[in-house]
Amino acid sequence: MLWAIFGILLLLFILYLLFVPLDIVINIAKNQYFVRIWGLAKVGIEGHEKEFLRIKLNTLFTRFYFYPLRKKKKGQKKKIETKSRKKRNFKSNFKRGLQVIKSFKVKILLLDIDTGNCIQNAKLYPAFALLNHHVGTFKVNFEGRVNMVLHLQSRPINIIKSFINI
Repeated sequence: MLWAIFGILLLLFILYLLFVPLDIVINIAKNQYFVRIWGLAKVGIEGHEKEFLRIKLNTLFTRFYFYPLRKKKKGQKKKIETKSRKKRNFKSNFKRGLQVIKSFKVKILLLDIDTGNCIQNAKLYPAFALLNHHVGTFKVNFEGRVNMVLHLQSRPINIIKSFINI
């Protein structure tokens, strides 16, 4: 009886992992750049005073910080391994990457831009007006603001399907 309950709970957890939303958010105005798996983890890139850049990992109950640009200590050396050269099929890798990108849906796309040149801004205005009706929200301003918000969402099951369909 206990094994059956444990098996059902494990199956439900695996189903949750397959269907949980995966979000990628880029927001320049608020300096938010993160990837989030709802209810499990959130990985974000943020600025830091001393190290310039740090990666913040929030999991269920803990928070970790990683500093990818930190210099290695003198005692730590990387082991150099010789790799055998394999022919990589660029065409199939490109198709696979394109299928993975297609599995994401654009939830929010906002672009508010000022090029600094009023003539270029005037040339962008009709193109952005056309794109406004079909793709997202595009604006041209003459005030010096540059803002971009991009929110992509997918589910792990859709990403797995994109690998299988090739």
